[in-house]
Amino acid sequence: MSDFSPDWLALREDLDRRSRAPNLLRRLHGRFGSADRTAVCDLGAGSGALLRALAPYLAERQEWTLLDRSAENLDAARQALTHWAGRAVETDAGLALVREGRRFQVCLRRCDLSTDLNAVSAEADLVAATALFDLAAPAWIAALVALLAGRRQTLYAALTYRGGLLAEPEHPLDGAVAAAFEVHQRSDKGLGGIAAGPEAQQLLSRMLRAAGAAVEEADSTRHVTRSEAALLKRELEGHAGAAAETGLLPPSAVSAWLQTRLAGTRRLSIGHGDLLASWPKAAQVAAQVEAA
Repeated sequence: MSDFSPDWLALREDLDRRSRAPNLLRRLHGRFGSADRTAVCDLGAGSGALLRALAPYLAERQEWTLLDRSAENLDAARQALTHWAGRAVETDAGLALVREGRRFQVCLRRCDLSTDLNAVSAEADLVAATALFDLAAPAWIAALVALLAGRRQTLYAALTYRGGLLAEPEHPLDGAVAAAFEVHQRSDKGLGGIAAGPEAQQLLSRMLRAAGAAVEEADSTRHVTRSEAALLKRELEGHAGAAAETGLLPPSAVSAWLQTRLAGTRRLSIGHGDLLASWPKAAQVAAQVEAA
């Protein structure tokens, strides 16, 4: 799976937080907020940003399993969560935290999800991921959906890349760079083979519905402005670098596009989507069968 360094994850955390679809966060709160506890398994957890984002929407007592293949990211998560809570107690599994009346037990586990889907906690009420599914191959997505369906675990998939690059002001090469970037997104990212890329959310939704899940989707397009200069620069450089690697555009054209964009881009919008999937209760299933 493509690596996300701790500095990049820290740079994008605020943007990711404000890009998440608020209606799906409210649905999560309605489902889990009044529970005695919520157990969450975070796939590709990075520096623990998802825990910090979802904490206010879940139960007062939360148990998190953070899965990531990068020891560096898990170390960053340990540090960031300790700073976020103000204090942490080391446990055999990871950390015990308290923040704003909520208690957290956090297990930090290094694993490679491309070969070890069994690492997904069977005890989790909620399986969640941020910016993951567009990196995954269709067969990997199908295997995860089958696992979730068998366990009837709720899925929250946030900020899945859906394609599209809109920048202000426009540039003649915007469309070509965006198209090349999408080709790059459909390459092997280390999560089961050739990635689904911008088709990932549509594919995930279709597979979940076929397995019997109730699926809700919402837009979570990421908008970056000139006021966030460092983030804007990283986003533009990332698009240019990926586009250049495909060889679909002359290197000089990509370089010229990047220099013009760095000098004058006021706003950048990149298409993403959020998804929430849950499973009907037994009584609901029986009613549906009887009605049919």
